[in-house]
Amino acid sequence: MARRAGRSGAVDDRPLPPRLPSVPPSGLQRLDLADVADGDLSEVELTGSLPDGFDEPLHLREVRLTGASLVGARLEASRWIDVEVASCDLSGADLQQSALTRVSFRDTRLSGCQFAGSRWHDVRFEECRLETVNLAMAVSQRVRFERCRMAGADLRSAAFEGVAWWDCDLTDAECTHVKLARAQLHGSTITGLRGASSLRPVSVDAEQFAALADHLLAELGIEVTSRPVD
Repeated sequence: MARRAGRSGAVDDRPLPPRLPSVPPSGLQRLDLADVADGDLSEVELTGSLPDGFDEPLHLREVRLTGASLVGARLEASRWIDVEVASCDLSGADLQQSALTRVSFRDTRLSGCQFAGSRWHDVRFEECRLETVNLAMAVSQRVRFERCRMAGADLRSAAFEGVAWWDCDLTDAECTHVKLARAQLHGSTITGLRGASSLRPVSVDAEQFAALADHLLAELGIEVTSRPVD
């Protein structure tokens, strides 16, 4: 996919928002997930919880998920295009090998969610809970995490092009072999980060320098100590 350039010629990595249909003031048709007969849905607003035993990909196009519960849902290889997710709970949902394009998540819980091997384009998370989320081997372009809780996140061997973690909690995140291009970590907590030497190239705040330097020195086996006394 070609990179977008701003007026200054710099690459514009802001995720594109979902393209939802023009609707009357009453909004999109509302549908309870409990009434879903199959996983192909478009131009609706989804609420409620999936029926017991639902076990198939969820293919969504031009959809809002509002106050919905997908806790522990098995949705491997789903495809979401132009989807807005707000105040939902996807804790422990299995979305491995899924494809997300122009998707936004706001005030949503995704703790323990499985996104391993997924592919993302233009995805934004705002004030979401992503503790222990699994993003191993995911591939993404233009992704932004803002004010998200991501302690213990697994980013091993993931590839991010045009990514920002702004004011996030990345305590104890696993970053071994992560691949980055145009990445930002401004304002984020990086205490206990593992595999910090893979986080390059990356932009950080001056306040983050000491913590990142400690991680890098530890990985290289370098200790800062006082000179021994003869």
